[in-house]
Amino acid sequence: PTWAWWTCGGGCLAVLLVGLLLVFFVVGRVREATDPEKVWAEVAEVLPHDERPAGWETMLGGSVLGVGQYHLLPAEPSGCHFMIQIFPSASMLDPNFDPDAPQNQGAFGVGRLREAEQGTFVLQGREVRSLSFLGGTGSGSGGAGLRLDLSGGEAGPHVFVQILTPTRGEKLSNEEIEHLFAPFDVWRGR
Repeated sequence: PTWAWWTCGGGCLAVLLVGLLLVFFVVGRVREATDPEKVWAEVAEVLPHDERPAGWETMLGGSVLGVGQYHLLPAEPSGCHFMIQIFPSASMLDPNFDPDAPQNQGAFGVGRLREAEQGTFVLQGREVRSLSFLGGTGSGSGGAGLRLDLSGGEAGPHVFVQILTPTRGEKLSNEEIEHLFAPFDVWRGR
């Protein structure tokens, strides 16, 4: 009957069309997030560089409503994961440097930061706050990590870099950290 087409059939057709639009939107976002050209262009806004670092690979990255996350794989040290996070305000960034903040406790203990130590690090001539830790990987196993606050002041951008070495039990040395940031002119324009 005609009424069935307009009620049940129309509802099913609307759900089908919304589902297709959602699939196209998600596929487009995934393509953008995995496009190295786009990721490097956005990374350059917070970690200025003249040339892409040799041997570095992009995994994915993107931003939504001022919150961004970019995942890079440096050539050295082996197995290192370099993650950049951008926030629209300092209040969103600050808990990432508090060892007792809920997001640093993991979910049911998985991804929990262990032996977290707040401190400072001198990066390209500027002292920044840091948080070094063990753990923090999705598997809940070892590995060493370091977060560095690369915010340029109150005006922003509010950025931190997290460096994870999931296969290492010891923390990165100062020389290794400086080597990782050598291709970037971190404070250019800030």
